[in-house]
Formats: sequence, structure tokens, C-alpha cells
Amino acid sequence: MRHFSVSVISVVVAAVLVGCTPAAVPTPAAPADAVPTAAPEASTPAPSLSPMPSASTAPAVPSDPAPVAEPVRFFGGECSRALAEAQLDALLDEGWRPYDDFLQEQVPDVKARTSFAPEGTLGGISCRWKAPEGSSSGLWDLEVLVLPAAEVPTSFRTQFSTQKCGWNYDALICRLAAVRGDAWILASTMADGSEDRDPDHAAALGRAISAVSDAVENNPTSPKPASRTGEWWETPSCTVLGEGMRIDDLTSGTFRAGYWEGSPQPEQILLDQAGVQRNCPWFSDSETIDPGETFRIFTVTAAPGAHWAWESVTAGASEVEVAGAMEARTFSRPADEGGDLYVTDGANILVVGGEDTEFLVEIAERALAVLDETT
Repeated sequence: MRHFSVSVISVVVAAVLVGCTPAAVPTPAAPADAVPTAAPEASTPAPSLSPMPSASTAPAVPSDPAPVAEPVRFFGGECSRALAEAQLDALLDEGWRPYDDFLQEQVPDVKARTSFAPEGTLGGISCRWKAPEGSSSGLWDLEVLVLPAAEVPTSFRTQFSTQKCGWNYDALICRLAAVRGDAWILASTMADGSEDRDPDHAAALGRAISAVSDAVENNPTSPKPASRTGEWWETPSCTVLGEGMRIDDLTSGTFRAGYWEGSPQPEQILLDQAGVQRNCPWFSDSETIDPGETFRIFTVTAAPGAHWAWESVTAGASEVEVAGAMEARTFSRPADEGGDLYVTDGANILVVGGEDTEFLVEIAERALAVLDETT
């Protein structure tokens, strides 16, 4: 899925996360003729989300003779099995590339890393490709998110049954989704927002859904979400988390909750409602901090039950000490001071991004102290 950054760099690197994703990885530019929207100095604080589902209110996990410690993902978590090369040639034309390769070419000084994938905790997979310039599909890129239909919150089952487009920073994202058998498939693309009306990519996105659906039917293994246990965090609302962390102690003024620019994306909201990820962004209130104080933008992302992905998502990161953590690793380096900090307690993963390592360690320690009280 798209992993969204709180950093405003270039929309060439837009769309994780999904804010999305913690804030450190730059995001890709929209088509050349896209018209960027003016960014507000500060967004209205996002409404607080309710606490994540507890074991009694979370989506029911199918009974199984033994708990599932590591989820069984669609296609074994391999994007090459979701759409084969020949299918991508037909969908996007020859010359497409995995999006990570494109991103590395655009921003070569950012250390390559595996995207954090909390959808995997549900048995899902997210894959993205960059279309070649002038693709006959009319698409700039293609992303697909595949989840077990039973794990998708009811409010999302039909929300994208027809194409819907919405802004993420100054990039327009068009989405289309469908339930095929036991799978819910969401296809999306970064679109040209230069016209007043939404671009029509429904046919191209529909063909992508059909191709993935064929792969699902031939998938020899049925996906299984990880079994929820008492060690999973029951993440509180961002407001409650921030109060518990006493984040205002770290500034001469106050921090404001919400996105400095942009807004939560549908994929982020879906994963939040499903109980496997909550993004909590904050930024300095320029009206209350002392003149000359560093203006900070940071995001705390809690991923209950995600420890199964620890080794893959932190490969290549450096060890760092974080009080209260079983293990912590950072991607920060001299050329990338905003590199994400990953922390685990052995069952869950916490990702803190957007600022220097010293500040992120302080935030992580405070967040862990609050989250550990929820288990």
C-alpha cells in the first residue's frame, strides 16, 4: 500500500504510506501536467480515532486448531505471483518497473528498505509498479491491495465499487475495488488532477482487478490472518496516546495532532479499523513555540501483532538502544536524519519517523510506556 510521508519533499515520492507510512521515505511526483494544490500552513487537527478493537470487538478470526503466530499471506507475500510479467506487459505495456526500483532511481541517497506491510498481519499483500511513460493504459502507476474479504471492515466492502478519486497532498489517487471469491481487491493509481473532473481510469483499474482475481483463483494456499493474543496492543486514540506520552513536555509550546499537510488515506483508515495499524501524526504549533525553536513533524505508528515481519522490515537497519524495547533499529544516517525508527516488544511493532534519531528515541520510549499498559 502507499506509505505516506509527513515530509513535504516532492510528490514524485507521494502516496505510504498509508501518514501513510511513517514519514521518512520521499514520495513520487504526480504526472508532469498535474496541478498541485496549495498546501495549508497547518491542517485542522484530525478527529481522534476510537481505541483499536479489543479481542471482543475485533473482526472475528476463523477458528483453527492452533493459533496462527505468523500470517499466511496471499501469494506467499510475493508480488510476482500476484501479477506475472506477461500480465503487467498487457496492463501497463513493456517497460514497467517495480515501484521500489523506480523510487531508488529517483532518490538514490535514500537507503533501500522493505516497505512496512501491516496488511500482511491480516493475510494480505500490497504491490506497486511504475508504468512506462506514455503507457497505453493511461496509468502513471498501478498499486493493488489484496485482503481476505472477511477481514475487511464492512464500511469498505462497497466503498470503492465505482471509481473514486481523492487527494493525497498534491497528488490525486483514483481507486476501484471489488470482492472476488474470498478476496477483496483494491486497485489504485496516481492520476492527472489538472482537470476539474476526475479522470476515468475505471476500465484500466478493472482489468487489473480481473488479472489479480485470476491469480487468486489459482493461489494454492488460503490466506490466514495472525491470531490475536493478549500480547497485542489495544492502541488508544491518538489523543489519549499523546496525553499519556506527555509530548508537550518536549517543546516550549505545544504540538498539534493531525497532518501538517494532507489527510488520512483510505488504506490507513481501513487498517486502523481492522485493528492492525494506527498512525498518529503531530506537528509543532507555530503559534505557541518560542521563536527559533525547531519546528517538528513526526508520526507514531503502532502495529499490533506485527512482530512476525520484524526481520524483513528492518533488514539493513542499525541497532539502537530504546528503553523498554526488546529490540530497536534505525534507518537514520548522516544523509537521512529523518530515517524511521523501528521498535518491537516481541509481539508488536512501533514505527516513529520524521525527525532526528535522538528525538525519535525519546518519543518511542514514551509511546512504549503507554502502549505496554494496554496489554
